[in-house]
Amino acid sequence: MSGFFTSPRVAWGPGAIEQLSGLGIRSALVLIDPAIAALDPARRVVQELARSPTPSIVVDNLPSAATLRTLALLTDRSKNVPFDTLLAVGGGSLIDLAKALVATRARPDLDLRTLTPLAELAVPARPRLIAIPTTGGSGSEATGSSHLLAEDGSTIELSHRDLTPDWALVDPTFGRSMPPALAVDTGMEVVAHALEALASEWANPFSDALARDAAGTALTALPRLARHPRDEEARTALFYAATRAGLAASNAQLGLAHALTRALLPDTGLRYGRLLGIVLPYVVDFNFGSARDRYLSLGPVLSEPIGQNHATLSERLRALGDVLQIPRSLAAAGVPLEAIRAQRATIVERALHSTTCIANPRVPSAEELRRLVDRVTGIDGAHQP
Repeated sequence: MSGFFTSPRVAWGPGAIEQLSGLGIRSALVLIDPAIAALDPARRVVQELARSPTPSIVVDNLPSAATLRTLALLTDRSKNVPFDTLLAVGGGSLIDLAKALVATRARPDLDLRTLTPLAELAVPARPRLIAIPTTGGSGSEATGSSHLLAEDGSTIELSHRDLTPDWALVDPTFGRSMPPALAVDTGMEVVAHALEALASEWANPFSDALARDAAGTALTALPRLARHPRDEEARTALFYAATRAGLAASNAQLGLAHALTRALLPDTGLRYGRLLGIVLPYVVDFNFGSARDRYLSLGPVLSEPIGQNHATLSERLRALGDVLQIPRSLAAAGVPLEAIRAQRATIVERALHSTTCIANPRVPSAEELRRLVDRVTGIDGAHQP
């Protein structure tokens, strides 16, 4: 017998936040993404908490980025605030910030860089964490991973099952405020999470089932959303698929596409989901020989067989990107090639040291990563429009 499966308790559907009044919350710190502070989801959460005598402190004016500086600011502002429950209402960045806060709240001595999937972590009783997502992509409400930006633009990766939220309240109506372009970009995160979980060396029968289902849902719903941006059925399907893909990724581990995307992010100016959509087909090409059977197992959940070679799957992803207006390279996205050339060694170093490479089906060398960066960038002329 081997392995484990970690999951929050999940309540889903319109009205999922009605669970709050029955969770026995004694005191709450409520973090609200500033992007939605004036919108309906934030108002509904505050109203739901007001139905009980729970004392709550609401923080809705933090910087939007999940950075070490923002974490330090939040830690200082909350150090004298008693709370047994932390609510995070927002996108993946805000939920990631909340995970880091509960870790440092329980262990002020903790070096966040030591939080890896293989670390032994002795965490005393920590505040309960309830994640309420308002974007359907990151799946952070279902994972034990958190990513914070350091001052130099690099990513601090935290990943441990003890960071998994205790509850995920997944109400698809909370995603209605997302602009159509953001909904599409975050939808590509669902595809990437599912494919990387499926190809992972740590994949298991439980993560496989969730990954295949989430991939099939996202690959069907995204073209519909591109054609009809207000298609509520497609948006709802993607919102739920994000949580399922997050569960799969949390229990199988992500891979090289995420490592390379985070390594490139500080030097591109692109949204994370859009950049991930550019990178993913190249990583599928790179991994295919080592994960052929796992990729081919997607065939039954799609409308047509994938075929027996990597070009079929990666080209399908690129064709999807065309429909979603995601460029095929960084050059096509308008990223200056000289900027990437100048930072190439740093980008390769960042990707090599990413914890998400631990379970990638093919571990890249520095030279292989350099060539992969060139292909993604378009320096070698591949996949230019």
